[in-house]
Amino acid sequence: MTSIVKLKLVQNIITRYYSLKIWLLAQFSPRSAASCSFQLFCTPFAGRNLPKSIPTHFSKAKPVEITVAALRLHGWHWEQKNNFSKKILIVHGFNSYAFKFEPYAKDLYEKGYEVLAFDAPAHGSSEGKTITALLYRDMILTINNQFGNLYGIMAHSLGGLAATLAAIQLPQLQKLVLIAPVTQTTTALESFSKLLQIPGKVVNEMVAMMETLANSSLKDFSVSNHIHFVACKTLWIHDEDDAICPIADVTPIMKAQPSHIQFTISKGLGHNQIYRDKNIQQQIVNFL
Repeated sequence: MTSIVKLKLVQNIITRYYSLKIWLLAQFSPRSAASCSFQLFCTPFAGRNLPKSIPTHFSKAKPVEITVAALRLHGWHWEQKNNFSKKILIVHGFNSYAFKFEPYAKDLYEKGYEVLAFDAPAHGSSEGKTITALLYRDMILTINNQFGNLYGIMAHSLGGLAATLAAIQLPQLQKLVLIAPVTQTTTALESFSKLLQIPGKVVNEMVAMMETLANSSLKDFSVSNHIHFVACKTLWIHDEDDAICPIADVTPIMKAQPSHIQFTISKGLGHNQIYRDKNIQQQIVNFL
């Protein structure tokens, strides 16, 4: 049995286990089932799978830490000899970690930028068990306050939603790169609910929980609704075959033709391969 087959088998077993657990909870208390479901929705099960050794370029960075919501978050800081260098923050996605973006950190640093990259809460070497877009946003704002005004942010997936929310509060930000961002939170919730076969009454309770946390409608809590309040130049990169954050959610924004956003639409790269593509990488670095 190959490792991939074993992994899929384990994933199927875990999915069935939680699906049954939520169904049983729902029979007695939809609210308790919703609380359990929301906890799962915010838990990155694969975000701790770090490589055995630190990537070469990361070993050259200065290890740094910040504290957000009583969590110690670990990061890396590539400083330039010139104290006036522009700062760029790299923000990874859900179930990921900063090491995966080593090529970007290396290229940007060699071009003279001061680079920062952190493991998000509950990811990599940072503390925490769960993550939300609001907590991730607060991490970005804390980095900006602690290390000085950011010039640019590049962010993938969930990080894209968090970066968009943060950018609204960063008037000095000049460049924003969104790579396959979570465009509609409702789409992510629908996919999650379908995977675990969560009963409709439990999903409704989840929505109520999330709207209370965000203090807004879930439909409004998305990149599509907040990107218009971002003033800086933005590069939005998405793939037609993205099964996690579907291109259909992006189409209405593209049709609106916002003047501050430049779109690049690829095909065949999906949700994760897109940021690993050399051509995409070059385009992002050039834009920044």
